[in-house]
Amino acid sequence: MPHEQTERIVEINGIELHVMEAGRSDGEPILLLHGFPEFWWAWRNQISALAEVGFRVIAPDLRGYRQSSALPGWKNYTVEKLVSDVVELAAALRVGRFNLVGLDWGGIIAWTLAARHPVLVHRLVVLNAPHLDIVQTVLKERPTQILKSSYIGFFSAPIAA
Repeated sequence: MPHEQTERIVEINGIELHVMEAGRSDGEPILLLHGFPEFWWAWRNQISALAEVGFRVIAPDLRGYRQSSALPGWKNYTVEKLVSDVVELAAALRVGRFNLVGLDWGGIIAWTLAARHPVLVHRLVVLNAPHLDIVQTVLKERPTQILKSSYIGFFSAPIAA
């Protein structure tokens, strides 16, 4: 049986983040960070399952995706700003420590958040994103990975957007 999901807009850091929530308001919080070029819907199957076992599930559209604010210029999308968005979102939703799951680009944000704000993260799960300490090594040892990731640069070109 699917669990009821609610959506809202949360204003933080001068932007609006669209957030999908499910589960008990007093449940253990778990934040789900999607990858590129997805949005909260990437977690649609996991949201209900996690809510059913008692979690308070929070799945935002990250900055620049789907129904969240999209600002011009790459400087509005640094890892620092994206991490700050998640930290401020948790604060706005009155979430103390939380479980954090990140996929792909959301995984990079999750690794960085856990490294810079370890007291906020209870448990960390990262899918399809290397640990920050080995990213440079992987790129040096496997230069083909740079080519495989070059599609991200394509989407930052004004004509593609």
